[in-house]
Amino acid sequence: MLRSPPSSTPPDSAPAARPFTPKTVQWLRWGYKILYPSTWAHDGELTVGQIAERLGVSDGTIYYWISAGHLAARRGPGNRL
Repeated sequence: MLRSPPSSTPPDSAPAARPFTPKTVQWLRWGYKILYPSTWAHDGELTVGQIAERLGVSDGTIYYWISAGHLAARRGPGNRL
């Protein structure tokens, strides 16, 4: 039988709170199957997929153009393009 190692905190005390980072929120959303909105684009903005479709190129090409400075982009919640 496997046992977990003894804890340094008494069992009746709450664990230390950790800050929410974009990565921890992403894991929580995934773990509890909380869906993201269909798009983070504001009025007049296009998503990477929409731009790629309109130009007939891959999403990777659009990401490359953004990283090379050929296209302006902003990051949405969770640091997503």
